[in-house]
Amino acid sequence: MSEADAERVRRWHEAAYQELRAQTGSQTVSYLGRRLVVPPPTRATAP
Repeated sequence: MSEADAERVRRWHEAAYQELRAQTGSQTVSYLGRRLVVPPPTRATAP
């Protein structure tokens, strides 16, 4: 992986992590046709 690609992935990962940390309350996700409510202390799987 080139240095530029590694930096792009690092920035994406950091942005996604900060977004998850900023969320409060439950999350609702859809998985295999089911609607799941994920409580605050649990992290939902990323798509």
